[in-house]
Amino acid sequence: MTAKPNVPVPPEAAEIQRTITGRLRTLLARAHDGADMTAIARGYRAVLRLYDEYQGRVIAASGLSMMCHAGCVSCCCHWVDDVYSFEADMIAAAVRRMSHRRRESVIAACRESMEEYERVRAASAVRLESGEYQEIAGEVDFEEIVLTGFYQLHSRCPFLDEDDRCAIYALRPLTCRAYINLGDPVACPPENILDEEESTYILDLDGESNRLLDDLSARVARHPGDTGLRSLVLKCLEDR
Repeated sequence: MTAKPNVPVPPEAAEIQRTITGRLRTLLARAHDGADMTAIARGYRAVLRLYDEYQGRVIAASGLSMMCHAGCVSCCCHWVDDVYSFEADMIAAAVRRMSHRRRESVIAACRESMEEYERVRAASAVRLESGEYQEIAGEVDFEEIVLTGFYQLHSRCPFLDEDDRCAIYALRPLTCRAYINLGDPVACPPENILDEEESTYILDLDGESNRLLDDLSARVARHPGDTGLRSLVLKCLEDR
């Protein structure tokens, strides 16, 4: 197995991190019931650009190489969770601007994927009840079992186009951006993830930024409690 890489944050990246934190504080101060979501979306797009720069500086300083590249869609089979409410709003707005055919295709794929997720969840509950997961019951929680089971389906993200390109790449959630491979790409496919997960890496922001993101999401959320990409975007699309 490939060991989990050690990725320190260099000073130039730490400075970008501080700028991100400041931008998030400003967005949170402006967010309230009835807040101008267009302004929040504009501010958050700037945060995403800063995060991309932060990630690039961290990886460059580490001397490691990111295995992720255009057309690689292994991790795009995950049930994407931990999506912020304003991210879903921004993606829903992008879906509304798609052609009718493409928009309906995305909506249908989201619904089909949600049905798959619910089937996996129900089957996992039955297996847990029967004692099938007894050996690992104390090591992982039920949600991890469900997410791992869904990944094994190779269910493509509804936002992938026919050429395996992300149709919302510029707006993809932070959780998608942060999940990278800095080791061996053999670890990425669903059939290998349980054995080789050490080389995948979540290049997260610091605790303060994550707290601000959570607070901002809660403050403007119209569908509290839902953080699934597919389910939350569908709800945002139904709002108007």
